[in-house]
Amino acid sequence: MRMWCALSGVSPGPVPFRRLTAERLAHAIRRTIDNPGYGTSARRHVRLIAAEDGAGRVTAAVQRLC
Repeated sequence: MRMWCALSGVSPGPVPFRRLTAERLAHAIRRTIDNPGYGTSARRHVRLIAAEDGAGRVTAAVQRLC
């Protein structure tokens, strides 16, 4: 999930846990806040996900299996 966020343009990328410090986390948060492109990308993905009928697709797959 963390890499998906970076690859899809909604975050600057993960901070590896072994290298996590307050300063690195603050820097990642600041990069996210300062880059309006992340918010734009996130809103686009929200619209795409909201338009999906995930429950309907799962129901149809279960019905095919029965």
